[in-house]
Amino acid sequence: TILRSFVFLAFAPIVGTVADRTFKSTLRLFSLSAPICAIGFFAIAILDRTDAISLVEAIAISLPVAFLICGLYASMFSILPECRIPLSQAGMAIGFVSMISYTPDVLLQPLFGRFADSANFSSIFLMLGGFATLCALFSMILSIDLEAEKLLLEIYSFFEDTPALLKIEGKQQEGQVESREDRKSCPDRKEVPPC
Repeated sequence: TILRSFVFLAFAPIVGTVADRTFKSTLRLFSLSAPICAIGFFAIAILDRTDAISLVEAIAISLPVAFLICGLYASMFSILPECRIPLSQAGMAIGFVSMISYTPDVLLQPLFGRFADSANFSSIFLMLGGFATLCALFSMILSIDLEAEKLLLEIYSFFEDTPALLKIEGKQQEGQVESREDRKSCPDRKEVPPC
């Protein structure tokens, strides 16, 4: 708890810098980090069930995972601009996401306490691995959806501009549209807006 509250959250600006400079997107950082966290959680759960893990090995696996989780936690709302949520609706979006993301703080702590009382630690890590898998899945779907939307907008804008360009080129060949050089040679003429 001390590491999570004080040490790992102090590294949040580093995680934000990595997201901005290396990945150029916080969503891409989520898409890569969440599967790593899921693998770490599932590895601890499986090794705990088979009694093949020592305390040192569990700590060695869980510390990098905890670092990633705290970094993602600190940068979760920086995804809003990537998802094209307008600033006027950011409060509503953050409230909705907070309602979902903070619900486990209420529900899972008693459940995890019950697992800990019965020495069933692998169930805790299996649930955490499941949540990390859901995070990876949703962030990948959102990333793919945004990339597909960007590609469709580029294709649409290309085909939307093509007929206008063909019309202008055709009129220029017929001599009906003035070129930029013609407009520059007569500075007293008013600028004609493009068709």
